[in-house]
This record gives sequence, structure tokens and C-alpha cells, in this order.
Amino acid sequence: MIGGACAIPSRICLRPALLACAAAVVAGVIDCPREAPAQLPPASRPAAVTKEIAPVTTRLSRKVDRVIDGHVHFRRFSRLEPFLQLRQQVGVDRMNVVCILNPATAEGNAMALVAKAAGAGTIYCFGGLDHTTYKSGGKVKVPSLADQVDLLMEAGFDGVKLIEGKPSVRHDWYPFDMDGDSYRDFWARAEQRDVPIVWHVADPAAFWGAKGSSQPDWNYGPEHPSKDRLHQEVDNVLTRHRRLRVMLAHFSFLAGDLPRLTKLMTDHPNARLDMALGWDLLYELSDDVGKSRAFFLAFQDRIVYGTDTSDRNHPSLARQKAQAIRRFLETDETFTLRGQKGSGGRTKIRGLSLPKEVLAKIYASNFEALAGADPKPLDMVKAKAYCRRAAEVTAALTGTAPADTTPGQALAALEKIRP
Repeated sequence: MIGGACAIPSRICLRPALLACAAAVVAGVIDCPREAPAQLPPASRPAAVTKEIAPVTTRLSRKVDRVIDGHVHFRRFSRLEPFLQLRQQVGVDRMNVVCILNPATAEGNAMALVAKAAGAGTIYCFGGLDHTTYKSGGKVKVPSLADQVDLLMEAGFDGVKLIEGKPSVRHDWYPFDMDGDSYRDFWARAEQRDVPIVWHVADPAAFWGAKGSSQPDWNYGPEHPSKDRLHQEVDNVLTRHRRLRVMLAHFSFLAGDLPRLTKLMTDHPNARLDMALGWDLLYELSDDVGKSRAFFLAFQDRIVYGTDTSDRNHPSLARQKAQAIRRFLETDETFTLRGQKGSGGRTKIRGLSLPKEVLAKIYASNFEALAGADPKPLDMVKAKAYCRRAAEVTAALTGTAPADTTPGQALAALEKIRP
């Protein structure tokens, strides 16, 4: 991830040896053998997998005992075991996988179900929406967005992840206002079922500027929706659906505009924020530590720890993200980050030194209030049915045999478990 913006997941092919590994991890019955170097580059080889998930022995926080990372990504089956190991490497007890469906292949949710099963109670999952009916011009039809809420929750997902509020996604993928008719039934169903939602809205303000982002697809002009328009959609949706429980990812990219964010949080008591990085989030909050600390204290029940760590990240980067947020929340230190400067020439991060009882909420209990004290168990029959349908959709889009698609391989892994 660059600057707090999510990239499009690429299509993944799971080789037979890795499929066997994934199935064994899920079943919890065997150690996973290493794949031959000729088949996978060394960086992608899965490490040995034990029958049980190891407890966290290195704590992230120096002040609280439990930490849940409310915003992580898992995109490649070949990185399943390293991904699960990230939990120990960064010192968190549980992680929440937020999924994005590749619009070209409709892949992204099924493998999260395997990660959830393999995580043995340490993984929450928020599933992405499938817009294949629109993207294929009606040639491949999938359930309505409202019905997808039912299918995700019945399979064992813990909530829904929306990337549709990102400007490039709006322009390149699905050109529909989120407060318009296209999503009306979706919002109503999510509110009716009390389904929690992680919603990516807008992007850093600099992405609309002359320099924009280093990622070419994230340089926004008049052909993209404005930042103001995207935030107005949130206000419109939450005004219409007062009981809807939404967590706005990356502080809704409003860390540099706390008055506006304060109004949003005050107007909509069910709105929450996660702290998933881009680095500018910490730099912007460091501009006025007094006001930022007051904001955190005022909304201490509605802010969630998250890093945006991915299985693509080297463990050293994952640790850097975790430790930077920890120092920001727990200490009054002023510190710099190696290789991670902020916009506008920012170089210093200043800590908020929050009270222990506030830290306990941000690190764990606020996320549990949103998604549950424990990850939902998978309904194995419905989880397999979900993967089977997803495999058929991916096969129709790509011309690949269903069994060879990523959802098909996820299904094969789950088939090793008794219903």
C-alpha cells in the first residue's frame, strides 16, 4: 500500500504442493513440506506449519495485554504461513483480513476463508462485494449486492469491506455514487442485519494536487469524484441509515482536518475510524498534538488500531508500522521514521501518550464492539458453497477450469475439513 491507498489484488495460481499445504494447515493434521526450488522462488516457499497456532510471546504494547489489528490484507495463497506468522512477528493477538475483489477475476474472498480456518480463531474476515454482473455487461450474473451480504455472513465472514469509495475504483471499476440507487438495497440489508462495514473513502488530499501520488492510477483530476463529494456520500448514507455501523478506514483521510472529522463523528454516533496507515496519518496528527490528543480522548470508544499490513510486506516493514503506531499512541516521544517521510516536508512524529484505559479500547475492545468478541466460526457447508460459486464466476470470466481458479483451490482446501 502507498499513502494509505489500496492496490488491486492480482490473480493467484496455487500450485498442487501449496494446495496440499493449505489443506493441511486448515485441517491441522500435518506439517507442510517445502516446495522444490524449481517450482517457487525461495521468497515464496511456505515454511513448516505446526498443528496449532503459536501464542503471541512478544507483546506489541508495553501498556496493555491484548491487541487486535483491525485492518490487514491477505492476497496470495503462497504466503499463507508467513502471513499467519506476522501475528507473532508484530505481537498482535488477532487480525482482521479486509478483502478486495479483483474486478477482472472476482477473486479475493475465498482465500480469506482458508486463512480464517487456518488461523484457528485468530482471524476475522470482512468480505468484498462482487460487481461481476456490471463488469461483464450481464454475461456473467452474480447475486445482488444486498443478497451478497447474506451469503457472506452465512458463510462465516464477520463483516463487509468496501473499496468502492476510492476515487480510482469509482473511475476505473464501478462508476456509481455510493449514496445513489445502485447501493440503496445493500445499505438497507446491512443495516437490517446489523452487519459491520469497513469503508475506504477518498484518499490523501495530495493525490488531487499537481504532484499527486507516485502510483499513476492514483493521480486524480476533474474526471474523478472530488474528495468533498466522496465524504458527502458518507454523510448522506449515514444520515439515511442511522443504525448502520461503519468503520471508516485510514481515519477517512481526514487526519489533517480534525474539525471536519469531529463533525462527522458527532453527527453520526455509529461511525468509527481505523488507524490503518499511510504514514501521513501519523504526520498530520502530529501537527497539533494537543488537538489530536483531545480528539482521541473525545472519541476513545470509536477508534480502532490497524496497520494495513499485507502478506506482501516484509516482516521488517510490518514491525515498523506496528511500532510507529505504538510509539505514537503510548509515548510523548518525538521520533523519525527511516525511509518514511510525510507530505509537505514533514519528518517528525510526536506521540500522544494516551492513558492505559484508552489504549485498551483502541487496541482491542473497540474492534470487538464492532465485530464481536471472537471471530465468527465458518459454516463449512456454506463456506464451501460460497467458494464453489466463486470458482464458477472466476472460470466464466477467465476461461480457467473452476478447479484451477483461486476460489476452486480454496474449495479444495476446505474440502479436507468435515462439515
